[in-house]
Amino acid sequence: MVGERYRDLLQASTSIISIARSSTRVKAALEEAKNVIQSQKPPPELKDASLPGNKADAHLQTLQLLSAHMKLLLDAPEHLWRLIEKKQHFTAAWLFLLSRVVYRALVNDDEQDEDAWQHQGIDVPEQFPLVQRQWEAVSQFRSQIIHRSTLFLREVSMPPEDACAALLTLHLLDSKPLVETFNIFLAQRSRALQTASTPASEASSGNGHVPAMSRKRNTVPKPSAVHEYKQTLRAVLLSITTTVKASRIIYFDSPNQPSLLTSVLRYIQADSSTSQLPTVSTNSELLLTTHSLLTSLPSSAHLLLLPENLRSYKPYVDLSSSSSTIPQAPVNQKLQSWFTNACNTFVNGAGQWMANLQEVKEIWNVRTLVHNWIRSLTGLEKEEYGQLTQLFDDICRQRVLSIWKTSFSETQMAFERSVSEAVVTVNKNPSPEHLDDLDSTGFLFQAPPLPVLHSASTSLESFRKYKSRLQQQLEYRTALLDEVLSALENCAKSLQRDLACIQSRDNVDAK
Repeated sequence: MVGERYRDLLQASTSIISIARSSTRVKAALEEAKNVIQSQKPPPELKDASLPGNKADAHLQTLQLLSAHMKLLLDAPEHLWRLIEKKQHFTAAWLFLLSRVVYRALVNDDEQDEDAWQHQGIDVPEQFPLVQRQWEAVSQFRSQIIHRSTLFLREVSMPPEDACAALLTLHLLDSKPLVETFNIFLAQRSRALQTASTPASEASSGNGHVPAMSRKRNTVPKPSAVHEYKQTLRAVLLSITTTVKASRIIYFDSPNQPSLLTSVLRYIQADSSTSQLPTVSTNSELLLTTHSLLTSLPSSAHLLLLPENLRSYKPYVDLSSSSSTIPQAPVNQKLQSWFTNACNTFVNGAGQWMANLQEVKEIWNVRTLVHNWIRSLTGLEKEEYGQLTQLFDDICRQRVLSIWKTSFSETQMAFERSVSEAVVTVNKNPSPEHLDDLDSTGFLFQAPPLPVLHSASTSLESFRKYKSRLQQQLEYRTALLDEVLSALENCAKSLQRDLACIQSRDNVDAK
């Protein structure tokens, strides 16, 4: 027991003594607590929690109910942000309206209401100022939801159900009449159409017009530019057809089926939701209830402690009021007016960039492509398909006529210039190569020099020139006459090629 082990033994013995003293003090404290408890009067017997009239149980239920109300308000901002980011604006609007009802239920100070918190001994505004501050945070989401749902209407690729959900958001949250929501819908689609009708290369110029480079005559567009313009035409056509199709599904009543908006509003107000389901997919946002909304939230178990009147809450809609009805005649007139303006936008944009195409073949290829696109689109009536096709045909015909007129004008100028130069050449001392134009006999009976055969390639070219010379002699095509007539013949050949291309494409379209 020497060295380090002895030192450890001394430290251990000291620790044991200290622990013994502490244990003694704890034992004395426990004895003292025991004596104090035994000196107290026995507590009254607790009643069974299952028996009615238990005040402790009632107070506990009240606190649980209060916590469920406050839990919804506290979690609402996070849930609203998440729904807005997912573009579920109708669900966000429903949650906002439910939060407003919960807030009003918390601050309700009606003394005649037996369910008021004051009757439970709780003064919510006084004891829980957090409720007012939290509602101020939640109330700011109203304008955010309205703004986001309005901008969401510009997405032309969305299905009609999503557009209907955004329009319902404006109707319920912003108290917009259904007719006014239709005006907003068409206005947003007009802006989307204006954006789609401007190619990216032109939009980057900052003024929305065709750049100066593309307005120059005889400027051949690059293949990438032609492809971009084709995609622009397709985007404009899709924007027009999807808007018309969605408008008729959402707002127009059919003989056997009301409009989608009317069906959803009836579904919201119906006592039995299962018997009033609108014709939408089962996972659609439109088939929304407060119960399904609460169960989809992360804290659904706690939120289901809310009272039945809140768990079955529905936004109030007066189906008999003028704001919740859709007069068919004005709506149809508005849609036809929008379609006419959209067609004008389509014509202006198409005519503007079609002016860059310099060949009839390119124009008619684009015409065939657009015809195929129009046939593949759905949502328009037969007359509207014909109107779009006719409008684009007129653009193509006008462009072809413009190309031909330009070609004829240039050919006429070249012909007049060639004739003038030929007359001047003949009146002056003609050069040896132009003597044949004055001596027809010598030109007709003087044989051209035979081709010199060297190699296969040069011999073939020499033979072609010899054959062409003989052909010119047979047709009495002297050098000056050939120069004068070549411009006219080239123009005629170009016109024949264009007509053949147009005829072949039209035959394919007819089949």
